[in-house]
Amino acid sequence: MTATHPGEAWRPLQEYAADADLTCIIVSSYQAVSYFAGIALVSQFLIPDRGAYLIVPARGEPILLVCNIELSQVREQTAMSDVRQYVEFADDPVTVLAQVVRDRHLDGRVGIEGRRIAVAGSSALTTALPGASLVAVDAVIERHQSVKSTNTRDALAGAARATQRAIELAIDETRPGHLEVDVTAAIFAHLARAGAVPMFAFFAAGPRTVLAHPEGEGTPVKVGDVWRTDVGARFGGGIMSDIARCGTVGPADPAQRSAFALLRAAQQSALDAIAPGRRAGDVYAAARNRLRAGGHELEIPHVGHGIGIGAHEAPILHPGNDDPLLPGMVMNVEPILFLRDRREAYHTEDLVVVTEDGHLLLTEPQAELLEVRS
Repeated sequence: MTATHPGEAWRPLQEYAADADLTCIIVSSYQAVSYFAGIALVSQFLIPDRGAYLIVPARGEPILLVCNIELSQVREQTAMSDVRQYVEFADDPVTVLAQVVRDRHLDGRVGIEGRRIAVAGSSALTTALPGASLVAVDAVIERHQSVKSTNTRDALAGAARATQRAIELAIDETRPGHLEVDVTAAIFAHLARAGAVPMFAFFAAGPRTVLAHPEGEGTPVKVGDVWRTDVGARFGGGIMSDIARCGTVGPADPAQRSAFALLRAAQQSALDAIAPGRRAGDVYAAARNRLRAGGHELEIPHVGHGIGIGAHEAPILHPGNDDPLLPGMVMNVEPILFLRDRREAYHTEDLVVVTEDGHLLLTEPQAELLEVRS
């Protein structure tokens, strides 16, 4: 896969390091390394022990440290000139990382991803850099990841629309009596034909829709069932998609149509709350209040999230998030309505970008329940 973020995405981290009197910032998570170094190193996601590290000094060129197995691929992806390697199983990655930091005389106040670095890795880094103090800078890293370039926004929009289309095609092919796993397989097949690598496809019909993340089973879908699906795939440069849709097997009854209308109204209220300067928590409150007006509670802890190389990035749209929305943030908005007495759940999810004066939808919300036809 080609890199999504070539060039100098790491520059804002360097500026922050200089302003905050840090000698450097060490980026270590899959999402952040991929974004700031301009690489798509999926092995870091699949094999967490195979670490990759981006060292951004307050002054001078950054250094990228990767496993020797990945070196040739990384050199093709990144525009960075200083790319180094450690030998898997022969070298301890953190020891090599510390040596690079010492060689560049960067072992002072070192910024790290405090929430994402493993305890063992943090301890080893502290031991290897006895003269350094480690400072968590997660919020800074996440804030810079959350505001997308125009190219990244367009890539996210294309990925989301392709995923939406894969769901619609699979549902169009599904008939009563088909198995849940058949639907999942059809979604995956359409994603693959679109050039994506399927990452997840939660699908359930009937009472299993009330589970948080139900994976398809070998049970048939039946006329009268509500179904829901939540699908994500990895596209070029590691860009992720995440789209949810719901519908019925056969024509929807009045209660099902009413439930979906309320869900869409809650989603629309959340979308209407998106504008620069608004709190992320305001978006949650808007969806919650609309559901309450319809006699239901919003049971989920958030109503959406940023997306990029990570499936969940800042901002998370939860009630306690006071962070302001910024132009360029790209987010999924996804309320879920649970009808426990009917053993049904309704879920829809769409992509939106914050603009200078409001927001712009990047996917078209579903207008009605999608029907599995007889």
